[in-house]
Amino acid sequence: MLRKLRRAGTAVAVMSLVLTLSAFTRGGTRGTATVVPGGPLVTAAGAVLPSSASRPGQTVIHSLNWAGYAANRAGATFRYVSASFPVPYVNCQGAPSSYSSHWVGLDGLGSASVEQVGIEADCAGATPRYYAWYEMYPKPVSVAFKVRAGHAIQASVTYKRSARKFALMLRDTTSGRHFTRTLKCAAKVCLRSSAEVISEAPSSTSVRTE
Repeated sequence: MLRKLRRAGTAVAVMSLVLTLSAFTRGGTRGTATVVPGGPLVTAAGAVLPSSASRPGQTVIHSLNWAGYAANRAGATFRYVSASFPVPYVNCQGAPSSYSSHWVGLDGLGSASVEQVGIEADCAGATPRYYAWYEMYPKPVSVAFKVRAGHAIQASVTYKRSARKFALMLRDTTSGRHFTRTLKCAAKVCLRSSAEVISEAPSSTSVRTE
């Protein structure tokens, strides 16, 4: 997977991420809360977010729901993130009633909003299901269309400064299906203080930040 992160109109970094099903969680609950795709990073016990005043460099954060990469730098705001990745296959015989999410987004690393778009690879009992979705957290997830395992996906989130809205785009380049949603911030404020490419649903794994 390749992703590009832009800050104030300038390319910040290009990194790679391999999606794995170690990010696959069984069941539909975590503690007493129902698990749904999307949402801010949840740190594992004892984990702390990097200081906003820290010098640029790589930090590992242990998380209960995110694995992947995020960019977060003191004083920076981000306007664009993109990624290309395949829809992973899931084995529902070995892990029934499980889910995984794979997405790109802005915010969520130490903030109360996330603007994100991606795909699900889930098991409804022993039946696999794959679909594209988007979310302006804290509003709920919206399902866009079904996808198939192995299909190639392109996804991006762009902040439109003139309109003060976010453009969420996803394209299944194998089937040709695609959508774009242009939406306003769903929280009191969307800081755009981070940009990330995430596999969601791991337990006590890690997120690398720069």
